[in-house]
Amino acid sequence: MEHIEQNTTNPMPSIPQKKRGIGEKLVFLGALCIVMSIGFVYVKVDIRNENEKTLIYQLRTLRAAMQMHVKMYQAKPNNLMNLVKRLKENSNAIMLDWKNLQITKDGWLLDPFNSPYQYDRETGAIRSSTKGYESW
Repeated sequence: MEHIEQNTTNPMPSIPQKKRGIGEKLVFLGALCIVMSIGFVYVKVDIRNENEKTLIYQLRTLRAAMQMHVKMYQAKPNNLMNLVKRLKENSNAIMLDWKNLQITKDGWLLDPFNSPYQYDRETGAIRSSTKGYESW
């Protein structure tokens, strides 16, 4: 009978490592960049979609607040900050959700794209100043 020695220190036989050439490394790096770019575009589109939903919600809220202000005070406010301030102060006003509204130190209300809302005092129209969303 023959005696076969077993390697007890490393039960798995070693697999020779193949050194990668510069070409393989470049292909891998290029593929990685493509995958990361696709992920970045997906996240950016998702953020834009969320901002659009928020814009729709905020415009509805601001426009409802405008109607409420006109009914309560028989006049349009001088600016959007006065609109928000007066309705927040009035205990008889229906509570509107102001938590997602961004307000600058100067009193400008910002849309989800960080552009100021525009207000036409004559007509009472409220709209975004973000390019592409002005007519929403």
